[in-house]
Amino acid sequence: MTETLISDTTLVANAFFLDIDGKPLTMLTGVSGLESGVEVTEVVQTSAQGKMIAIRTLGAKQKTNTLTLTRLAVVKSEDDGIWKWFKSTSEKGSLKDARKTGAIVIFGADGVELARWSFTGGWVSKIAFDSLDVGTGSPVKETITLETDTLVRTK
Repeated sequence: MTETLISDTTLVANAFFLDIDGKPLTMLTGVSGLESGVEVTEVVQTSAQGKMIAIRTLGAKQKTNTLTLTRLAVVKSEDDGIWKWFKSTSEKGSLKDARKTGAIVIFGADGVELARWSFTGGWVSKIAFDSLDVGTGSPVKETITLETDTLVRTK
């Protein structure tokens, strides 16, 4: 009998995308902020002997998340879905229209979907370029800050 210490179910991020409204919007090179949790409520009471007793309990609401997404910068921002989405928020000021439902989707080397983090109420709050250095010859990356109302691992 062989015991397996390492299973083949380890999640390896070979490729990941940002999906918006069920459609792939952009390929990503990095993602941080994929976490789920609820607010912790601390209740402090005093006992009959005057001792303070602190109790931490589950809060009533889920924490909101900020995702940081990295990708290669695009040449034509006017044709890019992320930039169009950002401009609808920043230039038009319409946060209600800018909120989207989406997901960060992770694929294996064989193209099979391995994991999915779904969010609601997502909107782009900032896009930042990497530092530019003429001596490196490296591709330019942009970092996208995405605010969400909810974030849940659904697969």
